[in-house]
Amino acid sequence: RALGAELEGGHVQDALATLDADVDNLRTAMDWGITHGRGLDAARIVAATSWYWVWRGRIVETERWLHRSGIDDSALDPADRLALLWARSELIGIRSGVEDMLTDGLEIARAQGDQRSEARLLVSRSRYRAFSSPQETVNEAPIERALCREVGDSFWAATSYISEALAQISLGRFYLAEPPPAQLRLEHR
Repeated sequence: RALGAELEGGHVQDALATLDADVDNLRTAMDWGITHGRGLDAARIVAATSWYWVWRGRIVETERWLHRSGIDDSALDPADRLALLWARSELIGIRSGVEDMLTDGLEIARAQGDQRSEARLLVSRSRYRAFSSPQETVNEAPIERALCREVGDSFWAATSYISEALAQISLGRFYLAEPPPAQLRLEHR
C-alpha cells in the first residue's frame, strides 16, 4: 500500500515495476482478506494503488475486487471512506455517480482539514465537469492549482491544466486550449 503514493510522484516507473512484480501477491492478499472476512483490507489495497490498476488497464479487475470486498462505504471511518471514494472516482471514469462520490469526498476532506485530499478531489471533479460545466472549470482551475501547489502536490496541479484545456475545447475555444498544456510543459521542465 505504501507504493501508492509513488504512483503520483517522480518514481512512478519504479513503483509500477515493483507492483508489476508483486501483482500476484496483491491478488492473493486481497483474496485472502475477502475470504477471511477482512474485505476492508482488500479495499484498502485497491484504494492505495488505484493508479496502478488504471495505468495497467485493469480497471474491470479492480471493480470486481471492490465488489467482492462487500464494503459499505457509509459504515467506514472517515479516512477509509475518503480513500475508497477517491479510488472509486478515479477507477470508474466518467460514469454516472462520480460527481456525487467526489462531493462526498470533499465534505470528508474538509471536515478533517485534509487540504491535500481536498485539492486533488477538486481537480478530479473539474476533470469530469470540463464537459458539463466548462466555464466553471476554466474559472476554478487557477484556484485549484494554487491549492495543489500550496500542499505540495505537483501531479494534481499539472492535471488541472488538462482539465482547463478540455473545458476550453468544450466551449469551442480551441485556441485557448493550447496554452494550458504548454504551461504544463514549462512547469515540467
